[in-house]
Amino acid sequence: MNMLTYLNCMLLICAMAGNYISYRLFNERIYLYNALTDLLGLFTVLAVGEAGRIHGETNSILLFYLISPTVFTAWISASAINRVEFVDDEFKNSRVRIIISIATIVAILFLFTALLLANIPIIFAVAFSIAAKNLLIIIAARRNWSEKNISAKIYFGFLLAVYLSIFSIFLPVFGKAFIENIPHAICTLISLESLIFYICLIYKKSINLTDQVHRDPLTGCLNRVGWRKTTDELMLKKNKSAIALIDLDEFKNINDSHGHLVGDKVLVEVSKRIRSSLSTNDLVARIGGDEFFLFMSEDSSQESIASRIATVLHSLRKPFKFGEKSFSITASIGVTCTPKDGSNLADLMRKADVAMYSVKKNGKCGYAYFANISHHQASPS
Repeated sequence: MNMLTYLNCMLLICAMAGNYISYRLFNERIYLYNALTDLLGLFTVLAVGEAGRIHGETNSILLFYLISPTVFTAWISASAINRVEFVDDEFKNSRVRIIISIATIVAILFLFTALLLANIPIIFAVAFSIAAKNLLIIIAARRNWSEKNISAKIYFGFLLAVYLSIFSIFLPVFGKAFIENIPHAICTLISLESLIFYICLIYKKSINLTDQVHRDPLTGCLNRVGWRKTTDELMLKKNKSAIALIDLDEFKNINDSHGHLVGDKVLVEVSKRIRSSLSTNDLVARIGGDEFFLFMSEDSSQESIASRIATVLHSLRKPFKFGEKSFSITASIGVTCTPKDGSNLADLMRKADVAMYSVKKNGKCGYAYFANISHHQASPS
């Protein structure tokens, strides 16, 4: 084993140990899966590194054409699944995992076969397969490519920097000498990717832990602290916006009649329906009990706000079914607008509360603007 292979093995062992310690600390399976993936990466580095070192010798045939492709195929399939789940929070479907895993393995095997039949060294097949795996990750994670997913961008930035440096610097400059050392370059790429991925995973975990301070543990909406912090920041950037307070009508009767467990399930479903009725840039916060605040900044014209509020009311009137229990819910909503009703968040929340209670006094199940306390009944189902 040469020095470079030894260093790559040490990097993978460090990443593997870090993942296992994180698994014991956080009890999240992704760290355990990643530790096992790093173990496969360690076997791959040993096999590919040794295959490159002894290539041409008689005893290298088994290692070069059987063991290296086998362990590499296992590593690239496992790492593809782990990386996709990391960069795409919605990647939770086990069927999708199986499909991607099978597709990755089949693609690699076909690639190996084609390259071997064409008498191209298998090390090049390994290099191309790593590129194909990362392309698969980018395609599968396209839905979550947003400025909020900073850790995924760091990971992709590392991969991009590596590939650009290989194809634009090392390959043209070193030429044949670089090609002869491709096995070591591949091993280095595997070990560095594993270590960077673990660092990004921990960074994402730290962001999630910070985010939990600002989230309601039941519904996942912003809590009072997160609401004030996020809304204050957005109000500085937006000239026009609207704040709405939603209070569920007669929610206490649900808790009294069906129990708090059913009441909690209703609140979770209510939060989902509210979020699905709004645009992705609107905020939803649960500040306690059965009260939700909305912050609407995109297209805050009165017509657009009225349309979104009506959609929320309509979605809440659809029956809630939990086992054999089925019931409907209505809501009273108070709306304030900036800058017409002011620019101070606390004052706007108070005015939204006043508007909401005016709806309660006028029969509930509707919405009102603070500016005119003009009650608009929700249209019947």
